[in-house]
Amino acid sequence: GTYSTGRGATSDEGCRPCRAGTYQSALGATSASLCVLCGAGTFQTGHGMVDRRNCTLCGAGTYQSGQGMPSLSDCSLCAAGSFQSLLGAVSGSNCTLCQPGTYQTGSGSSSGADCTLCRAASYQTGFGMGDGEKCSSCAGGTYQTGAGMSSALDCIPCAGWLGGRRCEACIANVFGGSCADNCSAWGTCSGHGHCSGVGLECECLAGWWGSNCSAPCPAGAFCVDGSAIWCGSGTYQTGSGMLDPSNCSLCGAGTFSTGRGSTSDEGCTLCRAGTYQSVLGATNESLCVPCGAGTFQTGRGMVDRRNCTLCGAGTYQSGQGMPSAADCSLCVAGSFQSLPGAVSGSSCTLCQPGTYQTGSGSSSAADCTLCRSASYQTGFGMGDGGNCSSCAGGTYQTGAGMSSALDCIPCAGWLGGRRCEACIANVFGGSCADNCSAWGTCSGHGHCSGVGLECECLAGWWGSNCSA
Repeated sequence: GTYSTGRGATSDEGCRPCRAGTYQSALGATSASLCVLCGAGTFQTGHGMVDRRNCTLCGAGTYQSGQGMPSLSDCSLCAAGSFQSLLGAVSGSNCTLCQPGTYQTGSGSSSGADCTLCRAASYQTGFGMGDGEKCSSCAGGTYQTGAGMSSALDCIPCAGWLGGRRCEACIANVFGGSCADNCSAWGTCSGHGHCSGVGLECECLAGWWGSNCSAPCPAGAFCVDGSAIWCGSGTYQTGSGMLDPSNCSLCGAGTFSTGRGSTSDEGCTLCRAGTYQSVLGATNESLCVPCGAGTFQTGRGMVDRRNCTLCGAGTYQSGQGMPSAADCSLCVAGSFQSLPGAVSGSSCTLCQPGTYQTGSGSSSAADCTLCRSASYQTGFGMGDGGNCSSCAGGTYQTGAGMSSALDCIPCAGWLGGRRCEACIANVFGGSCADNCSAWGTCSGHGHCSGVGLECECLAGWWGSNCSA
């Protein structure tokens, strides 16, 4: 579930987790390209996953055709007028169209039971209808008592003087309980219209509709001349009896709506995390603007670019529309980055020669550690203290953070060792002026030995003159 592109890492913090939407099951991966993308029909929200089984199938009612998707929101909803009952669908063609005689207004349906039957006295001949308005009313003078009819032939002629959409009214030009009186003046048309025209049909008052003006205009629509006109995409309308397009309210900023006839603001869909949308009445998700490189945004329904949060110091992010702080990549060991909102790994500054830095995501040059005294380091961007080289024997250096072997100074006089703290070969004593000879030298804890007359210490003592 991890990989590392650098050298000399001193802990597993140098191993970077594979991003969301991927997994990696091998040990010792050296590149992000070895993180395997989750397949079509799946998504995966976590970092550092180790197995394909960590990839979650998109739910019923959805599909997903891409690879490496990091969010449930990447699973597309089946369109209105269709449904899909299986997990892990990879194409919109897996969404089954509702049958003739039915419709289905919502997206993401998971069952054929979500397809609504056209009401009694209506029919519908096509597949995949996403609106009840697609159900055609039986012609005047016919009726039909069942729901879900798929042909005009299912409408039965009315008997006698009866007519209307359900044989519930008198035929043209007559009215009353016995259907024997002619339609005339006010008082007919359910009290919400008057007789008009050669055929003396009902002309409804504003806000009413139907062949006899008996119903107030439904929520989600406004009514003109007795006909209901559904509020368009990007709008909704909560009341009944509306009579003007201005009664349709625009969906708010941060939302969009693709359907018609919504009856509340719940019909307006929130823009997904990682995006924002500042206008009213948006009609498509494409109007939700992705947050730019160097930023992320975790909430839904955001209305302004200022809702996009800058990636923190020590990180960078080169993509767009990122929904999580985890999408901001850490600067690698041996580098730092002090400003928020960086858009590239090149924004991470390498630690100078004479220093090193072991952790990832550092935000300051102060995190670059100086090589200790008596050592030096010549390269940029070192990620380990082991890159600091010790000064050669016979030289010394008291300062930290040196960047060249030339910073190591030769020892003076008879002095030698790593820090000029000991006498050179064959001499000993506080002044380094006495030759090594016989017992009584070597600080009393050894004797001279060999051609070079160097001190050979007794057990338990050490040093060039056996003093320690």
